[in-house]
Amino acid sequence: MYPNNSPYPPQNQPDNQPSQGGYPPQPPVYSESGFSSGDSSGQFSMPQDNYTQPYYPPQQSGYPPQNQSAPYPYQQSAPGFQSNYSPLPPASTSLSSGSRVPVPPPRAKRYDKLPLPIRIVDWFKRNWWAPVIGIFILVIAGDIVYQMAYPVDALPPGVSIDGIKASQSSRAEIIEKLNSEYSKVPVEIYFGSSTSAYKVSPAKEVGIIVDNNDRLKNAGYPLWLRLIPTSLWWAANLSKIDGPIYKYDKSTLDKYTLKELGADCKIQPKNASLKLEDNQFVVVKAVSGGTCNATNFAAEVQKARIGNNGKITVRSDIEEVTADISDDKAKALADKLNNILSREFTIKAGDNVTKVSGNTIKGWLVFKAIVPKEGEKGESSLKAEVEKDRLNRYLQSNVASRVEKKPGVTTVTTKDFTLISQVNGASGVLIDIDATIASIDKILAGEGSEIIVSTKNVGPEVRYNRSYSPNDTGLKALIEHFSNDNPGQIGIVFREDRKGSAPISVNDKLQLPSLGFEGLYLAYLALAGIEDKSLQPTDKVSGNSSISDCITEAITEQNKDCINGLLSKIGYDAANARLKSIGLTDTVLTGEGSKTTAHDMSLFIQKLTSNQLGLKQRAGSIESAMRNNKYRDGMIRVGGGAYSAVGVSDSGYVEQVILNNKTRFTVAYISDNKDPKQAQKLISAINKLITEKNNKR
Repeated sequence: MYPNNSPYPPQNQPDNQPSQGGYPPQPPVYSESGFSSGDSSGQFSMPQDNYTQPYYPPQQSGYPPQNQSAPYPYQQSAPGFQSNYSPLPPASTSLSSGSRVPVPPPRAKRYDKLPLPIRIVDWFKRNWWAPVIGIFILVIAGDIVYQMAYPVDALPPGVSIDGIKASQSSRAEIIEKLNSEYSKVPVEIYFGSSTSAYKVSPAKEVGIIVDNNDRLKNAGYPLWLRLIPTSLWWAANLSKIDGPIYKYDKSTLDKYTLKELGADCKIQPKNASLKLEDNQFVVVKAVSGGTCNATNFAAEVQKARIGNNGKITVRSDIEEVTADISDDKAKALADKLNNILSREFTIKAGDNVTKVSGNTIKGWLVFKAIVPKEGEKGESSLKAEVEKDRLNRYLQSNVASRVEKKPGVTTVTTKDFTLISQVNGASGVLIDIDATIASIDKILAGEGSEIIVSTKNVGPEVRYNRSYSPNDTGLKALIEHFSNDNPGQIGIVFREDRKGSAPISVNDKLQLPSLGFEGLYLAYLALAGIEDKSLQPTDKVSGNSSISDCITEAITEQNKDCINGLLSKIGYDAANARLKSIGLTDTVLTGEGSKTTAHDMSLFIQKLTSNQLGLKQRAGSIESAMRNNKYRDGMIRVGGGAYSAVGVSDSGYVEQVILNNKTRFTVAYISDNKDPKQAQKLISAINKLITEKNNKR
């Protein structure tokens, strides 16, 4: 109970012998009157109930301490003890004179255990390997948890497929990305021994497809591998990715062959030419042409693979026809022009003389193949020509202000065909482009060194103030004047669905490219073929599009694939013969070069709306398609229940519109001016005059 160095209890003292000074004291006996004292030796008798009070250490002056003012009789502990006493008995408890106050003994400190922090540090010193193993286990567990949380369908880090990083992307995302990239791979098409590609098209257009679904079926990060620590960082090495799997869409390939090679698979040779690179003319190589075999071409496409250069090369045999302008002829002209135009030249405009570099003149040039017609004498040659617009832009910016005088304006006022008044403007002086080009041609031939800017006198600009009577004469004057007053060649036919009304036309036999308008004719021919059982509506003519689909799309969208597909299915000769049988004598269907006239356009619509085309039940589907025409920028914008068929390209504009304004009328418009607003201006003027005409009745 006491530490070894404590003086208590006395050593070598028998337990049953009283010590000198009354130690050890015996516990006092407690009774209702208090504690009873023992004999003079300091011993006390035991209480009846065996209650034992602890003993107290004596002081040198005797025991117990006297005159102790503190509530505890003994506050200074012996060595090895701490003060931890219970309070005195209650005040009501009486003590006998000279009796001792019972005081609990101090609780001894325990020296068998060190403080916890010290014990922990000491344990780690003796077991240094334990934290290392613990940290290792935590790292491994954390790594496995991270790997288990990795996206289920994602490929592991480090996976690269055909140059595309696939890590952390799902299989579906990678397949979509790969399919998109492979669809854009360029396909270079060669015929015969040609070293220049006849055509370069994306793989998707040619019908070449790379299937990436099967090749990635074994690529991934399976569950069992995720349970292996650190597998995330080397799992890419276990992913098995097969090579590209090529597939071919026959319908797309057939459509491409028809579009690019034609039904007869005739390849037109491409003459050699020149282009400007770094201020020097270089040769654009010739490409041989001839007659190919569509079946062989398709077979070569289906054997095509992506090469090391990242491109697909297709080479098909051909009954070769060489180009008229060879590479050697083009190179000879390039050497000549590069030599002649290697210096500066003077340019004279009136009394002003300036300098112009040969490189500037090179930028004005274009090249044209001169090929004698069959039966004519002479050799084919490549000729350099000055492009008028390029030269004119240069002259207007640098020369025109010194030599030109802008003409005035003559104002002409008319009523129908009658001249009301005319106010003449002043004449002017403008640059004569053709005469100026003649002096440049001498330089190109090596015969001159000066460009002479020629001028010519021109009359004033004429502007018309026109008005028209609301009758047939006014309509005729309007249509005729419109064709004359607006740019480009224009053919117009106006028909009013009224008894005794004759068509009004101008340039109605002007034959121009139909630009997709022929889809209307082909829709009729296809319907006629369905009725006479020569065609089936479910027959495929363009990819997955059937004849029935293309009848609509050829009109509503001017779908070229459908137009070419229908023409190929019907047959060129049969199609043209059928159109001639209904009176369309100036229309020729040849694919991309198809042509028609305003007369034939108007006649076809007149026969269609009056059920004179010989169709039994299906004519309404053509008008329905015209009502759903998706092109809305031309005459159809006038409204009033208008519906139309159109042909649109950069080389012109064609439209046939049907409009109701109390009476129904149709307008056929064909022009080599591509602006649809010009046609819109015409139909607005006609509709306004028709409204005034109807209001007078």
